[in-house]
Amino acid sequence: MPAPEHPTTSTRFLHARALILLAVLALVVCVLLSACQGSRHSVVEAGQDTASDGGDLNAASGAPGEANRTPGGDDGVHVHVTGAVRAPGLHRLDPGLRIADAIEKAGGFADDADVETLNLARVLVDGEQLVIPRRGEEAPAASAPSGSASGSAGAASGATAGGAGSQINLNSATADQLQTLPGVGPSTAQKIIDSRAAEGPFRSVDDLTRVSGIGEKTLEKLRSRVTV
Repeated sequence: MPAPEHPTTSTRFLHARALILLAVLALVVCVLLSACQGSRHSVVEAGQDTASDGGDLNAASGAPGEANRTPGGDDGVHVHVTGAVRAPGLHRLDPGLRIADAIEKAGGFADDADVETLNLARVLVDGEQLVIPRRGEEAPAASAPSGSASGSAGAASGATAGGAGSQINLNSATADQLQTLPGVGPSTAQKIIDSRAAEGPFRSVDDLTRVSGIGEKTLEKLRSRVTV
């Protein structure tokens, strides 16, 4: 039998070289796989960040939901109703509602409420206080927020800027000012202005009786509140 051949030096060198090449190839493959994995993670994270940023932008731009609501930032009118009502306190109403609506929200008039002194048709102002007087009480001036469009005319009783004792000039008052008087609504206020224009200025408070709808009873309520 022939003797077994022993690998020569050149053969061993080729084997070693092949092993090195395989090791290098394996390393390259590992590096490439690692790079691919890292790229995929980067894409996912970028997508998540974009979605998060988009949500923040939606909230910042006023997207619907609680995130963009500020505390107390609704469009309601908040009115403090006190005095002769069944459920006094702070009540929220829709914009454009009137004193009659606020009283209904407060449970309605108490049995001793002086209804005749109120202008139930006046539009409410956010932040005002309505003091509903009781029979026999002086109708107090109520507080309205400083700088509001209605100013101090926000009194439930129709008191003018100077308080319950202030007087309104019948010959220069606007319709809004006249409507702050007890028993004077939009229709009566316009009749007073029309009478002033057609028949000339009022010479005395008693001349109010020339206005349709104003009799002696109403005149007595207005006498201390108006002047000429």
